[in-house]
Amino acid sequence: MAIGSRRASYEWLMASACILAYEPATAQPEPMSTATVDSLVRGSERVSRSGSYEALTGQVLTEPSAAESTRSTTVGSAFETLNCSPLQQSSKPTPKFGTPGTTHVVFVPLVGKAIGVNEWFYILNVEVDHFFLKNTCVNLHFQGIYYDQPGPPTVGYGPALTLRRYFFVRPTGNVFLAGGVGLTYSDNPVPEVVGSKLNFTPRAAVGFSQELFGGTRLIGGLRVIHSQGLGGSDFSRTILQPFLGLSIVLY
Repeated sequence: MAIGSRRASYEWLMASACILAYEPATAQPEPMSTATVDSLVRGSERVSRSGSYEALTGQVLTEPSAAESTRSTTVGSAFETLNCSPLQQSSKPTPKFGTPGTTHVVFVPLVGKAIGVNEWFYILNVEVDHFFLKNTCVNLHFQGIYYDQPGPPTVGYGPALTLRRYFFVRPTGNVFLAGGVGLTYSDNPVPEVVGSKLNFTPRAAVGFSQELFGGTRLIGGLRVIHSQGLGGSDFSRTILQPFLGLSIVLY
């Protein structure tokens, strides 16, 4: 409402109060407080707005009831809960390590040394680990291997399948036993001259892992690898290979 209209309402109310105060044969009323006057003025403003709305639309402007206000607030809160916080609704706790049914993709760079032989192995290993029992998983590997051996160094690659069992599982580390089979193909014979380019490689290992930071662990241990030549050579050997590396969870 305009300032002039509000002032006119004040003057009209004050004049009415004065007339009532001096009307004969009636008790003199108590003075009206400022709060009461303001309340009456706000009421007259609502009536004025209601009349203007009714004149324009043919409908009566009414104040919402307490029940309607409460219902509107409740519906709005429910909408926010269901639609405005999808991440909060769908968040789930991360399963513990070794939980059956969980699967991880892991990148494992390793360094190994053959005992009694002047050969080093540099291994890049990507593996998919699936836990089918608590703390027991089957592992599918794809390995790239650089053989630093007497004679010409060579590069090999191939798949492997292993079974791994974890013991003394703690949030920061564990001990494991593993065993499985693999197949490798290299550019040059391994070992040089007497070995084969294609080798069947059963293996077993015992080791440990220790948490460094989120998703990355230090791993180490000792593994036994038997190499059986296939194709042009039937040369075979068994070596002990200490190893040390990292286990980095990609997924």
